Amino acid sequence: AGGGVGGSGGGGVGLAAKRDEMIWVGSPTNPLREAFQHCAARTFGHRLVHRMPDKEEMHDLAWRCPPGAGATLAGKWREPCSIKPRGWTPLEEQCRYKYILHLPGISDWLEHFKHQLACGSVNIFLGRTPRRRPSGAAGAAGAAPSGGVQPPHAFEHFDFSGPLLLEGETFLFVPATASNVCERLQVALHGLEAAPERGACLAARGQQLAAELSLPRVYSYLAGVLNEASARQRPDVARKAAEKGGSRRVTKANFFSFVPPAKRPWMEQVFVPWHAAAFNATPLLPPHGGETASGLFH
Repeated sequence: AGGGVGGSGGGGVGLAAKRDEMIWVGSPTNPLREAFQHCAARTFGHRLVHRMPDKEEMHDLAWRCPPGAGATLAGKWREPCSIKPRGWTPLEEQCRYKYILHLPGISDWLEHFKHQLACGSVNIFLGRTPRRRPSGAAGAAGAAPSGGVQPPHAFEHFDFSGPLLLEGETFLFVPATASNVCERLQVALHGLEAAPERGACLAARGQQLAAELSLPRVYSYLAGVLNEASARQRPDVARKAAEKGGSRRVTKANFFSFVPPAKRPWMEQVFVPWHAAAFNATPLLPPHGGETASGLFH
């Protein structure tokens, strides 16, 4: 997680009134991010603000704060956390900047991307040049091939909200590698400054999308995706996958054996007590494997 969602804050400020700077909240967890961290300071100087929350303090924060802190859930207000780790940058502060940068981490989908769209800033996604799609895929950026939905062309992986994000409409994609990431970003910034109306349009369309994502619409969208996926499920696929992959069936009786070791203390000491009624018939079984041994399940 790159930062906290602390309110809309600067999301109500027009693009022209925002700080003419970029902000990136993240850690150098892969070659592209490492390269950007090394070249960004000399290339952009004070125009780039980089925030990197302390990982240990972030972990400690999750232990101290109940799920949903700082929000109203099920009609009950949950107080926000009184402590913050060093480098903590709430959404309210990120929204004050004209440009918000995204660099893919472990995966290229970013759960906080949707929150940052609400800022009304220009969201810039820096990533590898995507591989060619299979024949039949639409050539236009962000478009879906016939007969299905796809994430943006910039994304290598599929996530549920990906098809809602349109390159060149709600965000700007800048293809880059570790050897040219700062150079490519600089060229993109020059282009936006030469045509300010384009940046204003990107910011407005992204903010509009975020504003339209009400929970009923999200649930309806997810239900539609799951229904379409289930309609395409072939007979016996689940059984064959279970046999071939040695997967385990998930039930209320063994659910916690699928929680990896690092997450168990938080689940046992924070999440389960907070939602005790939902887990009254779920024993806290030990994990069946190490941190990366979750395997297939159905």
